[in-house]
Amino acid sequence: MRSFLIAVFSFVSFLSFGQTREIAITIDDLPFVASKMDTPGNQQRAIERFDRLVQFLVDNQVPATGFIIAGAIGKGQWAFLEKFKAAGFNLGSHTYSHYNLNTMNVDKYLADVARADKVLSAI
Repeated sequence: MRSFLIAVFSFVSFLSFGQTREIAITIDDLPFVASKMDTPGNQQRAIERFDRLVQFLVDNQVPATGFIIAGAIGKGQWAFLEKFKAAGFNLGSHTYSHYNLNTMNVDKYLADVARADKVLSAI
């Protein structure tokens, strides 16, 4: 039995080397994830963090999708979303208000999704 298990394990291990592995990287709450943009210093750190993230993904050829909270896009932040898209990454909707679906009715949630779609259609 032991020899059989070793043979099966070896065969399965061998098969896995021939397979292509794929990953999916998703980034929620773009354009700035949990960033306080209330001071020039905080804003600069958020911009630098965003730029480093995009450059890392590009340099390492990592496919990624960023999900945007449409209602959280601040003045001047469209450029960052455009930069993310121009780098070859996908953008998707993370609703307008980031409501918790578990605490609201479906109609209100769907209305929030539709509101986000209107805002995000530009990008």
